[in-house]
Amino acid sequence: MSNSRHTDTDWPAIVRKTMGRSPIGYELRLRARGLDREPKDSTRQDVTVWAPLALTPPPGTPVIFTGRWRHHARYGWQFQAHQYRVMQTLSPRAQEVLWTVLGVRRARVAPSDTEKSLYAVAAAAATGSAPARALNDVLGFHYREQLWQRWPLTGEQRLELARQHGEQILQVLHDDPYAVLAQFVQPDPNGWREQLHHAGLAPKDDEAAWLRGWAAYAVHEHVRETGSSRAAESQVLEVVGARAHQAPSRVREQLAHLPAASGIVRLDRGDGAQWALRHYLEAEQRTAARLGQLIAAAPKPLALPRDWKASPELASVGQLTADQRRAAELLLSNPVGALIGGAGSGKTFTLRGTLAWARAADLGQRIRCAAPTGKAAARLMEVTGEEAVTIDRLLASSQGHSLDVDLLVVDEMSMPTLGHFERLVHALPDGGRLVLVGDPNQLGPIGMGQPLQDLITSNRIPVAALTEPHRAALDSAIVSNAYRILGGQAPEEGDDYVVLRSRESDESLRRYLTRAVIPRALEKVSSAAELQVVVPTVEGPLGAVELNRVLQPQLNRQFDPTRAVAHGPWRFCAGDRVMQLVNDYNRDVFNGESGRVSAVDPGRGEVRVRFGARELAYRGRRLDQLALAYALTVHKAQGSEYETVILLGSPHAQRLMSREWLMTAETRGRRLVIDMLHPEALQTALARPTARQRSTGLAEALRHAIPHPPSVDRATASPQVKKPRAGLGAAPTLA
Repeated sequence: MSNSRHTDTDWPAIVRKTMGRSPIGYELRLRARGLDREPKDSTRQDVTVWAPLALTPPPGTPVIFTGRWRHHARYGWQFQAHQYRVMQTLSPRAQEVLWTVLGVRRARVAPSDTEKSLYAVAAAAATGSAPARALNDVLGFHYREQLWQRWPLTGEQRLELARQHGEQILQVLHDDPYAVLAQFVQPDPNGWREQLHHAGLAPKDDEAAWLRGWAAYAVHEHVRETGSSRAAESQVLEVVGARAHQAPSRVREQLAHLPAASGIVRLDRGDGAQWALRHYLEAEQRTAARLGQLIAAAPKPLALPRDWKASPELASVGQLTADQRRAAELLLSNPVGALIGGAGSGKTFTLRGTLAWARAADLGQRIRCAAPTGKAAARLMEVTGEEAVTIDRLLASSQGHSLDVDLLVVDEMSMPTLGHFERLVHALPDGGRLVLVGDPNQLGPIGMGQPLQDLITSNRIPVAALTEPHRAALDSAIVSNAYRILGGQAPEEGDDYVVLRSRESDESLRRYLTRAVIPRALEKVSSAAELQVVVPTVEGPLGAVELNRVLQPQLNRQFDPTRAVAHGPWRFCAGDRVMQLVNDYNRDVFNGESGRVSAVDPGRGEVRVRFGARELAYRGRRLDQLALAYALTVHKAQGSEYETVILLGSPHAQRLMSREWLMTAETRGRRLVIDMLHPEALQTALARPTARQRSTGLAEALRHAIPHPPSVDRATASPQVKKPRAGLGAAPTLA
């Protein structure tokens, strides 16, 4: 392990294994000797290692891990490994068995001899000798690990496959290599065929497997573009025929018979056949099954004490409307429930009363709150009084174990992908309660799935819908325009909503933004950090990258290009507002977290960023994890709120525009929205309810896993839209 010195006699050896998966791999218990840095209180002890392993070494296997130490408040010292190397030398115990049982007089088994030794040990194991069987496990792992290392994969690709297939990965790759590998954008199945043929891992003339790879590639493309978990058969056949230069009839013939372990699955449906990726299909089924288990292990309803009206701690409950109180009661009477509503409907107010109710009903109630982004978590903590963290941080803290929680609240549920949601429901212990809060009319997740929508349409989970905007909220043009947009109507000006329409070029709009709009907007905010530009795209004259470059000197008073660290498109300066782009489990910082550059060292190429009370250093390739955050795409801004938001949208970005995009974007503003959308972009957005129609299977899986709808009056199906009220757009309600 890093931070430790090793000799031929003190390699860490696996003591036992735990098959539970974590966000970064498998948990192993390791016998570690001679640790010279951490942990400091012992030189020989068992240590928990989190490692990106697909094949779990049996006890006795010497392994070298590279990574870093960390101390977990609950589980003590742990080692988080980002790579590993299995030693080709057998452990002392394995050497002894090899010598005494098989008569092999050598202390070490070279890689070239492993296969030969494996056959010898397998023959001895057939006699029933316990030591020989144990040795068979060790040598078998060495052999399988050598096969695994022959596959031309990056570390990230190996980890992703390990997450999906675990110990079955070699069998899955052997049975259907191209379909399994098609999930990686590069190379395409043609490129994989060449690489695997040269590595001797797959025959080049296996046309059926190659076409299955193209079919899986087509489904993956559809997943990336739409967030669906499946694609229509006609679309798959068309794509495969064009890319593989095969007639659709030939493709259909070759895809007629799939191996049992194929990476793709054909689904026969009444409205036409579909093709799905097996690991997504299984993820939907696992999620539905786990929700069924949580419902079956229902905790008792939480009832208010009889004298609750006299309790100051329950004042927030007394302030709830009748509908809001019924919603709170539904959420605390069921193991799983959803609270949904649009802007100004009182979701946050209702949630605050619900948690006060829960605390009063059970003083020992362990409550935890989470949200997809750091800003959303901070806002959730502010309004509920409960500690709140990001979903990624919550899952990382569990270390693959069940959370210590009785009631888990997840806000902004329109954002999490199916993968996030699956991990959440598996982290919740039996007898735990799950409350999901969100607006189903907001933008869906960037990745695959739409858990909130599927939960609603399944009619298997109780849903409390808040349909009426509060009277105070109706005074806000931001709120009223949200409902107008959902009804396909253009937003109107108001005290907190300014419309600046222009058909000028993108470059002219950008100049007007920087010369006229930004200076006046800065006069309206308490600090520059409360001014956020929101756009649909990353690239182009009005994309996030270009706008961040031109806004940086205006919005960062410490901007000094002579004291900057240049990396990629950015010049990082002290004082810059930045965002973390990927999850870094080793450093406990996650995608979407906002920070401030506290210092730069151009000589070392180092940028130091403060995330709340923590400060992290970025150098070299780690700088790829950062981006300036003065201008954000809606997906990056979703879950956050700012005093003033400026909306920009070019007609060249029409492909991404929709009502849900525009409504999500404008509701990021708390006090003022400045709408500078190009008229053509606005027209396109209002004409399309959603930019991406998703086809998913979680709702269907829930109906199979949970045979009967919930027996509550407020359980409901998918949101519909009322007729517009006078002076107000269409308000969402439930059928």
